Amino acid sequence: MLEVLLMQYEDIFGEAFPLEDFMDKSEISLINILYECVQTNTPYDSEMKPSGNIKGPSSK
Repeated sequence: MLEVLLMQYEDIFGEAFPLEDFMDKSEISLINILYECVQTNTPYDSEMKPSGNIKGPSSK
């Protein structure tokens, strides 16, 4: 999932996501920020905080 989000980010914004800003963060934090950027069409800003964890389809 991470690789797909990184590719989508670069396709949408025309530049690579600044991974160096996440060297000391967990992978899920990175995924959540990337997902939010891609879904809201908002480029990453160092002040961004993820709104929550990605939720997959609910299981019934």
